[in-house]
Amino acid sequence: MQDESSSPLLCDVLASASAGIISRCFTHPLDTAKARMQAPGNAMFKGPIDTIVKTFQHQGLRGLYGGFGAVIIGGTPGTVLYLTGYSYSRDKMTALVTGGDGRRQA
Repeated sequence: MQDESSSPLLCDVLASASAGIISRCFTHPLDTAKARMQAPGNAMFKGPIDTIVKTFQHQGLRGLYGGFGAVIIGGTPGTVLYLTGYSYSRDKMTALVTGGDGRRQA
């Protein structure tokens, strides 16, 4: 009997969820800066780096990561579907092209 924790689908789901969360940890401050620069009547920022620096100086990490929880809850399922679907499709197409033995059919 196969152990539940070694399921390829479960591994793909957990790996893609982790990848989505980790990538958002790095990119969320950039999204925050973009949103602040696009806000109407907000001419106090000169560019993305200036926006990040000023936000951090005035509000700290909370200013850069405001709304992070909602982004994780809203975005992670989409990332899981995208990456897991890609992995599943890649495996099925590879098996179709190679005939299931790993070698390409002529």
